[in-house]
Amino acid sequence: MRDQHPECLDDYIKNKKNIVTAYESLLRILRRLAYRHGFVQRTPSGLKEKLRDMIAVRDEFAKTFNTSYGSFDASLIYNTDETGIYYDSPPSKVLSEKVKPASVTAKQKHPARLTAVCTIRADGKKLPLLFIVQGQPDGKIEQEELDTYPKGT
Repeated sequence: MRDQHPECLDDYIKNKKNIVTAYESLLRILRRLAYRHGFVQRTPSGLKEKLRDMIAVRDEFAKTFNTSYGSFDASLIYNTDETGIYYDSPPSKVLSEKVKPASVTAKQKHPARLTAVCTIRADGKKLPLLFIVQGQPDGKIEQEELDTYPKGT
C-alpha cells in the first residue's frame, strides 16, 4: 500500500487520530476484502537447496541414467506419470435456512475418482492416455453417459 498507492494511504490517514492505528486498520480492511473475494495471504517459501547443488544432482543423475540405460533404444524407454482426478465432488458447505437443518446424504459424502496415466517414450512419441476407474471384475462399463465414450472389447 505504501509503495504502490501512497496517495490513497495519505487520504485515508490524514483525518485519523493515530497514524499507526489508522494504517493497521486500513490493512485489516484490505485483508478482509481480499479474503472475501477468494484471496489468502501466503508466506513465500524459498528453495531448501541451492540452485547449483540441484543442478549438480540433476547432472549426476543424468550421467548415472545414461550409463545404465544408454544402450537401450529410445523407443524402449518409457516415462510414466499418474495423477488422481476427482469428479462429481460434493460441496464442502451447503447453504440452508437458519431454522432448517441441512441434510447431506451418505451418497454425497465422497467424490468419484479416476486415475489418469500419461506416458511418453524417450524418442518423443506420446502414448494414449490411460484412465483407470474403480470397478468390479467382469462389471459393465456404462457407455451411454458420454456420446464420445470409446467402444471397448
